[in-house]
Amino acid sequence: MNVIQSKTDLKLGPTKALTNFVSSLSYDDFDEVTLKEAKVHLLDTIGACLAGARQAEAEMTAAAMFDVMADGDTPVPGRSQRTDILTAALLCGTAAHGLELDDGFRPAGAHPGVVVVPSILAAGYKDAVDGKTFLKGLIAGYEVMGRIGTAMHPRQRERGYHNTGISGVFGAAAALGAMRGFSAETLEHAFGIAASTSSGINSHHLGGDVKRAHPGFAARGGLTSALMAERGYLGARDILEGKVGFFNTFAGDDDGKIDYSKIDILTIGGQVNSPFVIADCYIKPHACCRHHHPILDCVIDIMETENLTAEEVEKVDVRTITVAAVLANVGWEEMTPAQMSVPYTTAIALRHRAVMLKHFEKSYREDETINDEIAKISITVDPRLDKMYPNARPSAVDIITKDGRTFTREVLEPLGSVRNQLSDEALMAKYMSLAEPIVGEKRAREIADQVANIEVLKDVRPFIDLMVL
Repeated sequence: MNVIQSKTDLKLGPTKALTNFVSSLSYDDFDEVTLKEAKVHLLDTIGACLAGARQAEAEMTAAAMFDVMADGDTPVPGRSQRTDILTAALLCGTAAHGLELDDGFRPAGAHPGVVVVPSILAAGYKDAVDGKTFLKGLIAGYEVMGRIGTAMHPRQRERGYHNTGISGVFGAAAALGAMRGFSAETLEHAFGIAASTSSGINSHHLGGDVKRAHPGFAARGGLTSALMAERGYLGARDILEGKVGFFNTFAGDDDGKIDYSKIDILTIGGQVNSPFVIADCYIKPHACCRHHHPILDCVIDIMETENLTAEEVEKVDVRTITVAAVLANVGWEEMTPAQMSVPYTTAIALRHRAVMLKHFEKSYREDETINDEIAKISITVDPRLDKMYPNARPSAVDIITKDGRTFTREVLEPLGSVRNQLSDEALMAKYMSLAEPIVGEKRAREIADQVANIEVLKDVRPFIDLMVL
């Protein structure tokens, strides 16, 4: 049934449509755009994995795991210790999401890279797969996670669930299944098991850092489910659309208005650059929640174009969408909430014309002058813009100066999106800024070179070994 058809065979239902698709997937199905973007997102996520390994939360997770887990031979990017594939996926996924610099698929409100890449790095190393098989697992994982996430979004968010954690288990299971050549039946059992490992709520709005671990939990849960199914463990059939299945449990049915069995699962969320999800994912230029990015693009553009200083600004009126506006009351006492706080990141952009990792360090969060900037900011939902989401992620900003001038910007597609892509130079600069401090310039560039030519690798293990300390 590949390449992706314009319409899913609705008689199959979403679960079987996806499992049939993954089981019949071939490297030859991938067009040039898809392969190019797959390499872009692989490299971007590796950068996040490496840099995130230095985060305190990643260090604590590693310490907890290495205290109880047996030794293994699977490497963990950014670390010197080796472990089993499940723990490696957990640690890598937690690290990758730790800096809020990971990629995402807007229609799903999820971050596929930080679940799928840790899964294929761990499982691909164990199986010593070649580069084409590795890419097949990568693209399959993004496809499954992205389409499943889109089917629920934003209803699952309104019920309190974080889509990266709950849809990610299917992406991890699909990635392993694609690399090992699972039949559609085995993969359906893997999905049936994976649904019971799904977890992740939006409690990070209240504080704490558990959001960092959601992709790691999903990678571990999805891989575990796939390995169990491979050995014959049975999972529920039609797990996605069943009445007591995944979609109805995590997203509900809008009082009977949605029949999940009729969803065109292989195209839901759109096909912009290619038939595959991975080619339509975004890359983050700012180190914070993606919902902030159009706001920050507006503020930075005004401040730079008009050559304003924060001291000249009297007021900042932000008009945005509901999913961004709900982050208006998030505090910034800790790093994770600060990266979710629209007032804090807007104030940083106002003062520094950028939102970088360093801006979430304690010295910046406790800078009393930030409170002065935050006091200037008002955030409201704009009904016109709100109707555009999730087909677009728009925001508008008015900056009023103390001498009475008003500057307005509106952004429908933030920088890094599929319709407003970062340049190749900007992508490489971002990757090097993350990877070089961890593995050094020489190895960072060698990793990038191998990603660029990964399809020719006969064994990905030497490539993955470059990522360890």
